[in-house]
Amino acid sequence: ETSPIVHDGIMFLGNTYNTMQALDAKTGELLWENRVGPAPSRPNYGGMRSIAVWGDKVYFAGNDAVLHALDAKTGKLVWSTPLSDVPGHNNTSGVLAVHGKIITGLTGCGTIPAKDHCYISAYDAQTGKQVWKFVTVALTGQPNGDTWGGLPDEKRAGAETWIQGSYDPVLNLTYWG
Repeated sequence: ETSPIVHDGIMFLGNTYNTMQALDAKTGELLWENRVGPAPSRPNYGGMRSIAVWGDKVYFAGNDAVLHALDAKTGKLVWSTPLSDVPGHNNTSGVLAVHGKIITGLTGCGTIPAKDHCYISAYDAQTGKQVWKFVTVALTGQPNGDTWGGLPDEKRAGAETWIQGSYDPVLNLTYWG
């Protein structure tokens, strides 16, 4: 379900099981391939829906909930950052590149009791360091936290980001369904 990105005559294509490819956009010749791995434990989570290019790197969030930056010319791994340390969390939505930040969501957080709620987070494009994190379930004491009828935070689950958000450059806002 991914869409390729063409940049400077190179087509970047995210494939199943955390594999990224670069092709000559004119000839289709494979320039490089990186099978970052691992293959997912569940077949439904084999693909990635979006990838991003920022500067000299191509980015993708693997189905194992790890964000990766590859050198766009060679395909070599530059850095990897775990999105979560909770077993079962994964990523199916992909990434957005906005103002030097890589923004992505999280899935696999629908179980109760909630060990770690789903969130949308941003990472520095050069270092992979987390810049901000927005929990997608309103928790006690937060805006709209009272809309759960007093349900304890560990029983509030869901609000996963299966599909990548979009970005409005005029308003400098991201939108997530």
